Amino acid sequence: MSYERSGERKEGSVTPGAKGCPSEGKIRIMPAFTHENVGAAESLGLAFTQPTRVVYLQIRGLVRTITGKEKAEFSGPVGIAKEVAGAVRSGVGDALKTLAILSAYLGWFNLLPFPSLDGGRLIFLGIEAISRKKPDAKMEARIHAFGFMVMLALVAFVSWGDVFKK
Repeated sequence: MSYERSGERKEGSVTPGAKGCPSEGKIRIMPAFTHENVGAAESLGLAFTQPTRVVYLQIRGLVRTITGKEKAEFSGPVGIAKEVAGAVRSGVGDALKTLAILSAYLGWFNLLPFPSLDGGRLIFLGIEAISRKKPDAKMEARIHAFGFMVMLALVAFVSWGDVFKK
């Protein structure tokens, strides 16, 4: 197989998944991960920089999806559970890394300016700070309830795709 990376043409070989395994007949392309032992100080530094990097890559991916440069791929609770289970089967290191990435994703997602999320609440607090008066509590509750219903529908839709994905 040939491919282009940074303007340079490269060659590689691929092998479809073995018969009987979940990826039977599929060619999976995944990033290569390396494991490096680091000291306590470097580990502490990475604990602060890596979640920021994960969130940046997630935001960049979302922008690329919205602009049509990337295909949208979403996972709901079912897909997330499958990924975590696969990481646990791979070992403790992979499981912890997956859980750390998941934690960063959920933290970023929660800050989106969408009703029923903390980001939606921050919008109302911003409006209150600018206007110097509290928004109508019943209206705010209705908006958050509507956002919650939309989010539940989205979770159901994405989970349906996770359950019946081939």
